[in-house]
Amino acid sequence: LAATATTLALSRNGGTNQPLVASLSSSAAGEATIPASVTFATGQVTASVPVSTI
Repeated sequence: LAATATTLALSRNGGTNQPLVASLSSSAAGEATIPASVTFATGQVTASVPVSTI
């Protein structure tokens, strides 16, 4: 099987008056790769994260 890539959309709850760094992990580490974290900028409600299958 060939590796594939997709994008995961994340939303934050609560105030957006400060940036937020969210740590990410995968329970399927041998099957998919994701970044270790995503940063929501001040005022940003959603962020996109690339996901690749192995």
